Amino acid sequence: MPICARCGTEFSGNGNLCPACYAKATATVATARARRSASEQAASFFRVAPVTAALIAINVIIYVAMVATSKSIDFSIDTLVAWGGSAGILVHQGQWWRLFTSMFVHANPIHIGFNMLCLLQLGLLAERAFGRIPYLLAYLATGICASLTSNYVHPTTLGVGASGAIFGVAGFLLTPIALKRLTIYTTGKSTMLKTLVLFAVYNLAIGAAIPVIDNSAHVGGLVSGLIVGLFFCGRQRTVGFAPQRAASPASADDQSIESRSSREIGR
Repeated sequence: MPICARCGTEFSGNGNLCPACYAKATATVATARARRSASEQAASFFRVAPVTAALIAINVIIYVAMVATSKSIDFSIDTLVAWGGSAGILVHQGQWWRLFTSMFVHANPIHIGFNMLCLLQLGLLAERAFGRIPYLLAYLATGICASLTSNYVHPTTLGVGASGAIFGVAGFLLTPIALKRLTIYTTGKSTMLKTLVLFAVYNLAIGAAIPVIDNSAHVGGLVSGLIVGLFFCGRQRTVGFAPQRAASPASADDQSIESRSSREIGR
């Protein structure tokens, strides 16, 4: 049985803290978060998930730079191409680097805002589950696969945005969760598997309903993510703490002096 890192008592379940100490710790964290400033919370996020934070920062910095140079918040096709958008014709002419740079270019505030919110939520989980370097490599690989799929399906159109890579993150979280090689404990009623499936279904449905959204990139990112997720199934992984079950009442024999003494001697 695990031993609580704070009080030293044995308890059933997973994690480093017993249920009582865990409850106290979460209450303390919630109070501390309420008191911390925005800059302190941002610094904390950088410490916990530096890769995800860096990816978000890069996307935001590029968007701000595009606003500053174009004097607009909603960019033209020429601006998007100039900043590295994945224009199919140019890619076929040899500018393969656009498959990478297009992941960091966004067309307007809604585009970048929604993508960064999704990356914040999914990236934090993936980085904690798989580690910084594996997560970063998987993110970039699925993002490039999404760009390749988009260029194959729509060879004459322009593709920009991080959504393909974000679908990739959803994909390589889904595979180990579905195969029961990754367990993510949450405080909500819905399981993480259900949440990820709904995320994919809802966003693919939205993409199908809105013509300007390139669903082929989403599908390419998701499918490549599901495949990449197989590489994360080599060992069991856990994020968060398991809910603790109430201990069963001890029997009369267990409470006897002989039984208690033997248990204490055997420690």
